[in-house]
Amino acid sequence: MKNAEGPIYGLPGGLRIEICAATRAAFGPSTSGLRFAANLARTVSQQEDKMARALDVGFGSGILSLVCAAKGFEVHAVDIVAEACEAAEAEFQRNNLRYSHLSSGGLEAVSDEYRFDLIVCNPPLLPTPSDPYGLTLPQELVE
Repeated sequence: MKNAEGPIYGLPGGLRIEICAATRAAFGPSTSGLRFAANLARTVSQQEDKMARALDVGFGSGILSLVCAAKGFEVHAVDIVAEACEAAEAEFQRNNLRYSHLSSGGLEAVSDEYRFDLIVCNPPLLPTPSDPYGLTLPQELVE
């Protein structure tokens, strides 16, 4: 479905997430990101505990963060691309959802004072000569 702003993604459980065309062009979500978002919407329970926290590492378009927020999580998200923070903030407003922290930077931008009930990450596929399909996770995400 499309409206004047951009596509509206219908996800399991009746979730509808809108991502404007400009954000989608710059940051996705990719086909794999949409599948991940659909699986997340299908498998994660609605959070009744208002203290449940989710961390989205490398949030890009923000679709996983938006699903987490719609499920009732307090959302913390980091991305190394500063412009992604501005775009994600607009997407949260567009979808009438709230976040706790959007940070530009790597994992060092995540405060040690928080513990997370859910951590999501849909890293970009970055092909290299030794990994032509880009299936190896960046080492800093594995550690």
